[in-house]
Amino acid sequence: MQQAALSTCGCYLSCSYASNSLRNSKRPCELRSAMLIRGNVTEKSCYEKLLTGGVDCLERCKFPCSRRVYRATSSYGQFPALSYLPRLIELATASGYANDVAKAKADNMLLDFARGNFLRVSIFAEHLKVYRVEDSPSYELKDLLSDCGGQGGFWLGLSILTMFELADLLSQLMRSCCRGLGE
Repeated sequence: MQQAALSTCGCYLSCSYASNSLRNSKRPCELRSAMLIRGNVTEKSCYEKLLTGGVDCLERCKFPCSRRVYRATSSYGQFPALSYLPRLIELATASGYANDVAKAKADNMLLDFARGNFLRVSIFAEHLKVYRVEDSPSYELKDLLSDCGGQGGFWLGLSILTMFELADLLSQLMRSCCRGLGE
């Protein structure tokens, strides 16, 4: 779609991915103004042509069957907290950093030593959301046949009722006429 927009309209679609070199060399399509009547008429017709498939991009630019998107967020804080420092020193001493810990204690730099040499990394999923997008025809042949059958039944039912109503009317007229002749 991006290539079709570049070749047809001479601008890139800002709603889809555009590389930095593309952003520096071309201008974005003014989609907001293109969608409004007061916008650029040429750009508006070009964008409408893109959307309606006049550029043959709907066949070439199909959506992928599946994709995975991971959004990374980062946060940080000071580690270790003063309350956790004794436990961290105990773990560092047990892990073979006893000399470094002793030197830091002697220099009264234990907290700076811990903050400069230890890091806590927690990786977790912020959101466990799954979006599923399906592409399906909005009106299929079975729906058309069902609607035609329903309409046919409706009108046929009305016509049968109308025929019975007419027969009832004719029978009542004949009865009243026969009574009038008999008197």
